[in-house]
Amino acid sequence: MREDNSSPEICTLDDALQCTVLTKQNAKILKSTKEGWITAGVHLLPNDLGGTNLCPYSTPTCRHICLHYTGRNMIFKRVTRARTRRTFLFNTHPEIFESRLHAALYETLRECKRKNFGLALRPNLTSDSHKLVKMFLRWKDNVSEHTEVPIRIYDYTKIPKAQGWFPEDYVTVYSWGELTTEEVFYENIECRSVAAVFAKGFPDRFKGYPVISGEDHDLRFLDARPGVIIAIKARGRAFQDTSGFVVDLTE
Repeated sequence: MREDNSSPEICTLDDALQCTVLTKQNAKILKSTKEGWITAGVHLLPNDLGGTNLCPYSTPTCRHICLHYTGRNMIFKRVTRARTRRTFLFNTHPEIFESRLHAALYETLRECKRKNFGLALRPNLTSDSHKLVKMFLRWKDNVSEHTEVPIRIYDYTKIPKAQGWFPEDYVTVYSWGELTTEEVFYENIECRSVAAVFAKGFPDRFKGYPVISGEDHDLRFLDARPGVIIAIKARGRAFQDTSGFVVDLTE
């Protein structure tokens, strides 16, 4: 039965400490295991649903059709509750959040070592926060010299290359939106991949650039590179979009 999960709850620190920080059970990121990687990330409340805007470059359509409104979150109220508590902890007690995050990452690293897998980290599963990315990078800096497990950090982002902070060991894919200008598109496609959501099938080329599927796995550091479009299927509310966020080449 579908539960009413439209409004995040008000929570306390005690509430927040009951939830896990790291997510590994996500249908998209679970596909990484067939490629020899375990992927983990964090589900926070997007944009300003948690009181602080964690998606500073989100557009109206991006906020309306966000992946937060798809999948298990639209069925189980407990998923929204966990994201609310996690976001509260991140916003109000970042030092506690980071400590718990690092502990969970160490546990995941040990799992990767046992299974002989690489560790893929996607900090922003439903947000776009550089503050969160820095927490992941600090952990990686502490462990990289002491483990043979390969560790890669990546994200999809709405933050334009010219406006953001993107260290070399953080792979990003720019996300096309209904307000993406020609200038911003070409500025980003020249230095990294651009992801676009397509309504009906994937073309061979988009705006003159080759298209590859982003559906087989989520390991963008394996295939993302300048001059390549990453094609994503429309999901949830995106099926009704007419703003230009979702690309419909049949029109």
